[in-house]
Amino acid sequence: MDLCLKIKGEAFRVGEFAPDIPGRLMLEDLEEFLSIVSGDKHKFLSTASKKMVAAITHDRRLWPLLLKSTQRQRIVSEALKAMNCVLEDENALEYFKVWHKIRTFLSSLSPVRVDTVRWRTMREKFTTLRGITFNSHAITGLLSKTVYSTSSTSTGRLTIVEGPNFLVSPAESRSAIIPTTSEGRIVSVDFISMEPRVALLCAEDSNDFGDVYTHLMSMCEIGSRSAAKLATISALYGASQAKLIETMGSRAKAKSIIENVRRFFCVEKLEISLAHQASRGVVRNLFGRPLRDATAQPRVRVNHFVQSTAADLAVLLFSELCAKFDRVRPLLVIHDALIVEVPDSVMGEFEEACRTILCGGVSFPTTVDTL
Repeated sequence: MDLCLKIKGEAFRVGEFAPDIPGRLMLEDLEEFLSIVSGDKHKFLSTASKKMVAAITHDRRLWPLLLKSTQRQRIVSEALKAMNCVLEDENALEYFKVWHKIRTFLSSLSPVRVDTVRWRTMREKFTTLRGITFNSHAITGLLSKTVYSTSSTSTGRLTIVEGPNFLVSPAESRSAIIPTTSEGRIVSVDFISMEPRVALLCAEDSNDFGDVYTHLMSMCEIGSRSAAKLATISALYGASQAKLIETMGSRAKAKSIIENVRRFFCVEKLEISLAHQASRGVVRNLFGRPLRDATAQPRVRVNHFVQSTAADLAVLLFSELCAKFDRVRPLLVIHDALIVEVPDSVMGEFEEACRTILCGGVSFPTTVDTL
């Protein structure tokens, strides 16, 4: 069964069983989006059906194969009805288009191949890896596909619900990942100072300062990069000033630095804008995602707004980057880092593309490392 969700002339295909078709929304995807925009968990499958699926298969997407056609039709129809109702709200509609791009990219990620000998060594060394298994094939193994959730945190920061959880695994464990062909290499693309640059984007400051923290050191007469980071955390997130006071040796000096950093990022302007949003009902990130904790708690508004916007933007930019290269295989998103398999023949071109990532006139530089 294949239904169509129509949004102002634009059609989105919804399949009850089509996990490997790019752009196709699954029932669990609709549940995820509805949970984001409503603030309540949406579940269309009954508890009994979920238990049956769990008892027979580890893949939640196979539920349509275990139910009668009338049951499947009723469940999918209920989901589409709920979606159409929610999307009558213009804000929800606009965010759905952004979220759909994010979800499509995350669902397109390929399973990770590992050197089994090295992986066993990693599992013995790090407890976070001990529950992760793979299908063994001689010297190499294939880990299960990683499934991400965009609704498990209040800001949209990704979590992993199935597969190897590299989000919480030590960076060293990535060295066990190997390419699927002898002509490829595993590459990590990491955004530099992602959240501070998002703050500049929100401040509509398109100046290219190079390294943000180096610029702050010069502007605020800060003696070290670590102190510049502490000042940024205090200015953007309202974190304790104690460490910065200790570093600077003076409360007055620390206070002056934070005030300068707040002006640099236009924090007061952002606070006023978010307070206005809250007074009208709900705070949203730059793309329109509802931020309910930020709506209710003024002290976390800037923090959640910047973090949520950065989480969405990182995946969107990674998606655009990979769309330029047919033969580049995205494997994992680890917050503001992307792990990909890149053929040697396009490595130079890929590195060049990573150096010129722009959004809203603001440069988002990266580091590109071969693992």
